[in-house]
Amino acid sequence: KSLSLDTIDYDDSGRLHISGRGQPTRIVQIYLDNRLIGRSPVDGNGGWRLKPNQPVAPGLYSLRADEVNKAGKVQTRIELPFARAEPLDTQPPEPTEGLCLCPALLFCRRQM
Repeated sequence: KSLSLDTIDYDDSGRLHISGRGQPTRIVQIYLDNRLIGRSPVDGNGGWRLKPNQPVAPGLYSLRADEVNKAGKVQTRIELPFARAEPLDTQPPEPTEGLCLCPALLFCRRQM
């Protein structure tokens, strides 16, 4: 099985949830902008998961996964860009007076 990065997700506070596949008995080391943020063993089914303790601030990063053998030698590497977006404003938009959004129509006039 070759190394893969299947899921890269984060919550509103910026805590990452990263998972993928790899060669059983190996270790996956994850780097953000060349800074080690955690290690995860590949389980017997070939899966690995990592939830680093430190949140990630919004911005653009380089995310790298190195699969290493028991001696610590890199066997496989994946590197890709990663963007952590600003949290969205969760407040609903203010209604527009006199207009309403209807499921069947783009806009309709509200009876006043």
